[in-house]
Amino acid sequence: NKKGDFVQPTGLGAHVPIWNRVERRKIAGNAAPLAKNLEAYLGRHPDCEPYAGQDKRNPSEKISKSAPRPAPPASQPVVIPEDLPVAAHVMPMDPWM
Repeated sequence: NKKGDFVQPTGLGAHVPIWNRVERRKIAGNAAPLAKNLEAYLGRHPDCEPYAGQDKRNPSEKISKSAPRPAPPASQPVVIPEDLPVAAHVMPMDPWM
């Protein structure tokens, strides 16, 4: 190795990239757990799994925990519950309308 070259750690001291299935994001580098701590990390983070290219897959292959709720038909009015906080009633403006 030349002076200044980065050497990838191996074995139990290496960081293991993680995939968060709920947030659909990769956790890598210093934010990822060490291999020696992987089992405990996954026990504390049940929504995570070792990264294996999940973000590179075809979007149709991704499996979500819960299916998104379909939008109501245009002819059906949207009902907002009265006990919903005021901030939740605010609808963002569509700049293209």
